[in-house]
Amino acid sequence: MMNRFGRDTSHLEGPRHGKPAGYATDCLEAVERLFGKEWLEQPDGHRLQRLWERRDWLATCELFGLGKSIQNLLPKHEGWLQNTAKKIRSGIENAHGFITEILICGSIGVREGEVYPAPGNQKGFDLVVDFASGFKYYISIKSQGMAAHEAEFHNLSDRLKEAFAKRLDHIGLNGELYIESNQYIKPSTLEFLIDFVGSRLSRPDEYTYAGCKMIFREMLSGHKKYARSHKSNHVFIKCPQHRNALLNAKDKLIKAAENLKKSLPVSDCYARHLWVRVHSSTDIYVLEEAAKVMLEDLSKDYGFDSVHLFQTSVVRVAEKSQIVTCWKSVASKFHRGSVWAMQEGRVRPLSFGLPVGLISKEPSKTYITNGTESMLMPPGFYMYQKADIYHLMEQDGDAMVGEWSSPASGIRHHIVYTTDEQNALLTSPSVEVEETLII
Repeated sequence: MMNRFGRDTSHLEGPRHGKPAGYATDCLEAVERLFGKEWLEQPDGHRLQRLWERRDWLATCELFGLGKSIQNLLPKHEGWLQNTAKKIRSGIENAHGFITEILICGSIGVREGEVYPAPGNQKGFDLVVDFASGFKYYISIKSQGMAAHEAEFHNLSDRLKEAFAKRLDHIGLNGELYIESNQYIKPSTLEFLIDFVGSRLSRPDEYTYAGCKMIFREMLSGHKKYARSHKSNHVFIKCPQHRNALLNAKDKLIKAAENLKKSLPVSDCYARHLWVRVHSSTDIYVLEEAAKVMLEDLSKDYGFDSVHLFQTSVVRVAEKSQIVTCWKSVASKFHRGSVWAMQEGRVRPLSFGLPVGLISKEPSKTYITNGTESMLMPPGFYMYQKADIYHLMEQDGDAMVGEWSSPASGIRHHIVYTTDEQNALLTSPSVEVEETLII
């Protein structure tokens, strides 16, 4: 059943979720009140506006998680929420960091203490946990988005898919394009392939260029017929990451710690925590190991006493998808203040209720499948996969029937109703790629 926002929230509330009917709608209303309906509905390209426009289950889950955090912060921190929302609305580039602050601040709890956001003009840290004993945790919240090299890889791959789709229309085929390389594919190489695919590709064959192996295959009809009016296309691209990908991720961790150190030198009266949202494609083990090395190095104060890494991804379980967050924590064994506070019972464990989804100790794995066999995608690779498959609706008695589906993230099956007079495309309601924008 749809709520007043035109969204199905049955997967977020009810007895099996421990939430009363209408709770998810209340959370969505909290987002609408804080950011304003007029601003949310503007097509400015802001990630929050893009989520508000979408009606798929994933967008609804993310907005629910944000609204849940907002509700938890009201009414005590309404002023801070209003100021943070103003910052989010005013900038597209740095908005995600402020959204992450709301999500984290609204999800942490503690016994025998108080959790509150730092003042708006405070530098170095974003959140304070003040225990009744007087010991404090100062928390700096950071969000590591998709690296620039990977973002460029995906943008160029989108352009290549668009060129391939247009070329298939021109030559009258349904087609698959597979591109693999054992080295990072440079932007200049992808630019060449975009031009080649868009203007010169003429028949299914195997090609090589600058270390890239490209295979063009015709998609043959199976038990479901392809539409003639819309050519089906599938593009898969795989290559190693840019050599600086993980170095840049570790460098961001180091810079975040240095920024915290500027405001808070090492002390026995408090502990400095880094909470870092890690993009789903980053190797979280590398960051975990880097944090361990720094915390075990007694010759230098790196600026933090513990680090918490959280990485959210969307995983498939059978035919359904769900949001899963991998959590990694590394704490210094040598910070005297923390050790004494724990031994003397002056601190209590923090509780963290995920805004939405499940928690895991291990990051999700990516598998490549052809429908019958699967192969684990190794770490350290970029992967692009998108497909638009157009199937004809079929006669079933007096009715015309068809089924939308998305067998994997990025692959969408649409349905086409056709007669002698017209062709009507019914686009799949599935999100193009199952990747979170704010969580």
